[in-house]
Amino acid sequence: MNTHTKSHPIYKHYPVLGMHCAGCAHNVEQTVAKLPGVCESKVDFAAAMLHLQLEKESVLTDNDIRKAIRAIGFDLIIADEDEELMRKQEAAQKRERICLGIDLSIAWVGLLCSMLYMWIKGHEGTPGLVLAISLLVYLISGRRYIFSAIKQLRHAVFSMDTLIFFSTTASIIYAMVRLWLPGLQHTDAAIHLDGSTMILAFVLTGKWLETRATGKSRSAIRALMNLRPRTARRVQDNGEEQEVAVSQIRRGDLLRVLPGSEVPVDGEVVEGISSVDEQMITGEAVPAEKLAGSRVYAGTVNGPTADLLIRAELMGSDTILGGIIRTVREAEASKAPSMRLADKVIAVFVPVVLAIAVVTFLAWIFVGGTQIWSSALLSAIAVLVIACPCALGLATPTAVAVAVGKAAEEQILLRSAEALEELDKIDTFVFDKTGTLTIGRPTVRQESWFSEDPESDKLRALLYAIEQRSSHPLASALAQHLRNNRMGQLLPELGTLPAPIQEPGRGVSFVYRDKLYRIGSVDYCSELIEQPAPEMAMQGSQIYFARENEWLAAFVLSDLIPQSNIEAIAKLQELGKQVVLLSGDRQTEAERVAQLLSISEVKGELLPEDKLSYIAQLQEKGRKVAMVGDGINDTEAMSRANIGIAMGGGSDIAKEVAQITLMRQDLNLVVRAMEISGQSKRIIRQNLFWAMIYNVISIPIAAGLLYPVLHTVLKPGVAAAAMACSSVIVVMNSLRLRRL
Repeated sequence: MNTHTKSHPIYKHYPVLGMHCAGCAHNVEQTVAKLPGVCESKVDFAAAMLHLQLEKESVLTDNDIRKAIRAIGFDLIIADEDEELMRKQEAAQKRERICLGIDLSIAWVGLLCSMLYMWIKGHEGTPGLVLAISLLVYLISGRRYIFSAIKQLRHAVFSMDTLIFFSTTASIIYAMVRLWLPGLQHTDAAIHLDGSTMILAFVLTGKWLETRATGKSRSAIRALMNLRPRTARRVQDNGEEQEVAVSQIRRGDLLRVLPGSEVPVDGEVVEGISSVDEQMITGEAVPAEKLAGSRVYAGTVNGPTADLLIRAELMGSDTILGGIIRTVREAEASKAPSMRLADKVIAVFVPVVLAIAVVTFLAWIFVGGTQIWSSALLSAIAVLVIACPCALGLATPTAVAVAVGKAAEEQILLRSAEALEELDKIDTFVFDKTGTLTIGRPTVRQESWFSEDPESDKLRALLYAIEQRSSHPLASALAQHLRNNRMGQLLPELGTLPAPIQEPGRGVSFVYRDKLYRIGSVDYCSELIEQPAPEMAMQGSQIYFARENEWLAAFVLSDLIPQSNIEAIAKLQELGKQVVLLSGDRQTEAERVAQLLSISEVKGELLPEDKLSYIAQLQEKGRKVAMVGDGINDTEAMSRANIGIAMGGGSDIAKEVAQITLMRQDLNLVVRAMEISGQSKRIIRQNLFWAMIYNVISIPIAAGLLYPVLHTVLKPGVAAAAMACSSVIVVMNSLRLRRL
C-alpha cells in the first residue's frame, strides 16, 4: 500500500489478489465504495490495483478494507513503502503464475488422458474413469473459481467466476446423470464426460495468455519503479560509510554516490564535481555538470570519473521520480469515458447471461420436450462459458495502460485517461510565450562594437565585471555572453572597480579612471553623447554601452525560439489546428515571436484573468481548447481550458493544474501526445467493438441459433476456447500501441 496526500483527500493504492475478470474488479470496486470514509474507489483490472480516495478524517484502516475484500473472495497486499509493496506484489504474482501453471497443466493432462483413453477403449472402456478424471480436475484446477463464486454468491455479487462455476458444475452433474441413469444414456447427444475438464483447460489457457499480455502492458510503470535504487551509502558521523536501504534514509543524511552508481534520493551536492546523466528526468542526452550546491535527483546516474557527497532532502514517493511514478499510476488507474460505459455493462452482464442460460434451457425443453434435455443443458452451459465480460473490461484499461506507458517513455506525463481521450478532440492550441514557445531566458542575438580603443578587450572585461554584479535577467544574460577564457587574466588588470549606481528602468552608471560610463537603454546612454545612437538591425531588448561622448557597444537580446518549437507549430497548423499566442509581454515582442512562428492570432500585455477570459470566449464559440504554459500566471487559463499542458521546467503549481506535463522543452511532444491519443482512441474503439460484437454473436450461437442449419449444438469446450481467445485478442490489439 502506498499513501500520499493532495490537499484534503488521502490517496491509497493496494494490489488485489484473486481477480479473474472485469466483473471481479467491479465487485471489489463497489464493495469498497460502500465503506465509510471512502470518497472514490477505482479498480484497475489489468494492473490488479485498487485505488482509493479517502476523506482526510477517515478512520478506515488497511485491515478494515482487507476484511471487506476477503469477504467476497479476494485479498489485498498491504505494505508501508513502495519498494516493499512492489516486492510483495511481485512475489504474489509469481506465486499466482506458478499456481496457474500447475492448474493449467493438470487440466490439460486430465483432458488429454481422457481423450486418449476414450480413443483407445472407445465404448468398451469404463466411462467412470473419465468421469473420475474430470471430477479430480474440477476439484483441483477449478477450486479457484469454486471458492470465489461461493463467497460472492453469499453477498449476491456475480463475476466470470460465477459463470465458470455454474458451467463446470453443471457439466459434472450432467456427466454423472448420463452415466448413472442408464435410461437417459441414449436419448440424444453423445456423452460429454470430459466437458468440465475441457472448459477449465481452455479457460485457464486464456487466463495464462492474458496474464502474460497484460503484464507487458504495464512494463512502463515497472521500468520506472526499477529506476529507484534499493540501497545507499550513508556517511556516519565518524566518517565511516555504511550501505543501508533507501527506506532508512532520513532528511539531512549525508550520502556517498560512487562513480557509475545511481543517485538514491533528491538532494544537494555538498562535495565533489562530476557529470550526472539526467536523461530520465530531463530528456537531455548530455550529462549535467554537478558541483557543490547543485541539485541531484533520485534515479539519475553519476558519471564514471568522480564520486559525489550529497545531502538527502526528499525520499521515496516525494522525489521527482516518485512524482512521475505516481502520475503514471494515477493515469493508468483513471477511467476514460468509454470505460465508464463498459462498467455499466459489466455491472449487469453476468446476471443477464445467467438469465439467458436459464431461458435457453427452458426454450429447448419447450420446443423439443424432455427427450432433448441433454442438448438443452449443453446449450445452456455453452452460453455460460462463451459469454466474456473480460474482453469488455480489458478493452479500455489495457489500451490506456500501454498508451500512458508509451507517453511516459517519451517524456510525456499524462495525469488521467480522460486527458488521453480528450486530447484528440482539441482543435485550438493556445500558447504562452516566455518559457513555452521561447526558451524562457534572454540571449544575445546581435553584438556590435563601435569603439576603436586599442584596449577593447579590457572594455569587454569592464562591461562583464559590472554586469555580473547585477541580478537583472538582461544583465545576467549579457555577462554570460561576454565571459570567455581570458576573463581570468583581464579582470585583475582592471584594478579596483567602483560600485555601480542603479537607476531602475534605465540602467547603471559608474566612474572608472575619471570617466563616466553608462550601461542601459539608448535614451539613458544618449544623455552622455551628442551624436545619435547607432541603430541595431535586429529587434529585441537593446542594451547600449557608452562613456562620455563615445558609443562603445550595443547588444540586442531576445528570448530564443528553439527550432523544434518552430517545427511543432508548423505541424499543428498542417493538422488544421488553430494556434493562438497569448502573452503578458509587450505587444510588439509578442508579435515578433508570432511572426517568426507564422501565428496569425496573437495578444500581448495580458493579465492572467485576460487569458482566462479569452479561452472562455473560444469555448463559447464551440472550440475545444488546450492551454500550453509554464508559469503561475497561466494556471487560471489552464484550469479553464479543456486540456491544460504544462512545461516540465515551469512552476510546480502549473504542473499540478495541468492534465499533461512535458518533461522536455520541446513542443514536438504536444504533437507526439496527439498521435498517441489518436491511435489509442482507435485501439479502444476496435477493442470495444470486438468485445461487444463477440458477445452479441457468440451468445445466440451458443444458445442454439444455428441448430436448425447445422443440426448440432456448440460444445462447451469450443465455447471455452472462443471465450479465452476473445480476451487475448483485445490485449494483443492494445499492445500494438507499443510499436507506435
